[in-house]
Amino acid sequence: MKLTQNLKIYIILNLVTTTLFYWLTVFNDVGVERTKNADGTETISTSMPLLWLLIFFVSFLLLYKTDNIRGTRSNLGFAYHVAATVIVLLPVIAMLILWPFTSYGFDPFLLLPIAALSVSLLIHWFFTRKDPKGIEGKKVFK
Repeated sequence: MKLTQNLKIYIILNLVTTTLFYWLTVFNDVGVERTKNADGTETISTSMPLLWLLIFFVSFLLLYKTDNIRGTRSNLGFAYHVAATVIVLLPVIAMLILWPFTSYGFDPFLLLPIAALSVSLLIHWFFTRKDPKGIEGKKVFK
């Protein structure tokens, strides 16, 4: 499937916001509250992911709804889903690759977003790969 103009804008916008999110929260601790636990570990809490999620959601609504090839046989929603999954998983996979070279221990929690996003993408693909039951695809997609 060819990338539409709106999909390109969505990818660039969300790559920039993801980079800013990681730079602000992970590297500069903007909006991050650290709490020392009794066992010596540290708990980190932040509301920045909610802002990041809101930017993803609003950009999806605005760009997907105004995309000029909606209603065609191409599965535009799946393309946006793949783009969002790749953008979200890039930093997670980068952390998994770089983890052996850092002093931190392995955190199995990082496998949770990979599994959840992969399963959601698989479910989206499974339910959109065929024409709707009992309805001819040419009538639905003009």
